[in-house]
Amino acid sequence: YEVDRIALALMNGKERQSTFEVYTSADNRNYTQTLSSMNSRTTDGLELFRMKPTRARYVKIMFHGADISRWNSVKEVKLFERDEKYTAAENKIDISVD
Repeated sequence: YEVDRIALALMNGKERQSTFEVYTSADNRNYTQTLSSMNSRTTDGLELFRMKPTRARYVKIMFHGADISRWNSVKEVKLFERDEKYTAAENKIDISVD
């Protein structure tokens, strides 16, 4: 897949600001950082972030805690292929947590 956006829904996203990084890999050995950001505190639902377009089969998201604690609670994650139209209902790339 060639991904260029990620949408995250964080628990209490309107109340907490969380910093995070996204890393992608084609082989699950060599990862490249494609995004470093924080949520905007404007929604408890999905928030869309643009990242450097990259071919990826594997994705890691590294959270660094919220402004009020070291914890992050993630409700939902969606990845989008390049040029794919964003809608809240679409989720073409399934995410699994090991």
